[in-house]
Amino acid sequence: MTGRGALRENMTIFGAEAVESMRGRTAGLVGLGSLGSVGALLMSRLPLKKLVLVDRDIVEKKNLHRQYLYTEADAEELWPKAEAARRRLESSSETELESRDIHLDAENAGELFEECDLVLDATDNFETRLLLNEASVFYGKPWIYGGILGTRGSVMFVGPRGGPCLRCVFEEVPAVGAEESCDTAGIHPALPMIIASIQASEAAKYLSGDEASVEKRLIHFDIRTMRLVKIDAVKNPECPVCGARKVGRLEGGAGPEIRELCGGESVLVILKGRKFDLRELEKRLGTEGRVFSNGYILSFAQDGIAMTIHGDGRVLVRGIGEGGKAMSHVSRALGL
Repeated sequence: MTGRGALRENMTIFGAEAVESMRGRTAGLVGLGSLGSVGALLMSRLPLKKLVLVDRDIVEKKNLHRQYLYTEADAEELWPKAEAARRRLESSSETELESRDIHLDAENAGELFEECDLVLDATDNFETRLLLNEASVFYGKPWIYGGILGTRGSVMFVGPRGGPCLRCVFEEVPAVGAEESCDTAGIHPALPMIIASIQASEAAKYLSGDEASVEKRLIHFDIRTMRLVKIDAVKNPECPVCGARKVGRLEGGAGPEIRELCGGESVLVILKGRKFDLRELEKRLGTEGRVFSNGYILSFAQDGIAMTIHGDGRVLVRGIGEGGKAMSHVSRALGL
């Protein structure tokens, strides 16, 4: 048996009640790079009501060797990862797939947790993970932390009630640039498949109603030594998030958000509350430099500086590594 019929038959291994439970559940997946592209493939095979795919970036050719959902055509046409992933998976999934080409901020993180029964993390930065952690505690919904770098990966199911939460485990938040990035340390090409499989396995347990068998310990795996270690995660009674319930990131803030990205001369500028008319920008910027638009993003290059502009107010600046200078360049180019 092939196609959708085989998919339905294979799902019976979970049992009829488990499958029926999953059919009423919605899951979210944040980050669709190396780890998330494999996670999306696995999660799209579960018999869910809906899978929400979230990412802020576009497909890039330099990452295709470790981001398995995408093609060279996706990179050449500058497709947003979320939409490219949805298009690739929709023909083989019985689950409704929704793509969200957004930067996860306080507002849409809240919307995601309100809608979803569980959220999987496949991001590459702790700032977003800390936001997911706060949203989990505030909305009373679990999430699954996942991280990969070099030959090592980690997974942890974070339940919002009773703890421990991510801040209990990582009391000291790593500073940007203080640790190696995927650009400097690389990623073993088989590692995303292993870590994403663990995440999807724990997600399936929870979403099918088998929460008792969910692994609550922090899992570390090193593909070089083939060593898997489980570490007891202990709740910190003085944790600022799940203890004192301080959710400063979730409360958000005013003004532009500027992130200097590690691993290259790039800065992400997030203009909160601003929207761009990409068609009008294409007309105006076309007289000043090289412009390409596919309806989802607009790419603009001038004097060695490149910008990728999203309609929701995100601007990725390449060729500048300092936040203030990047913001000035964005302001001049876009007339802010």
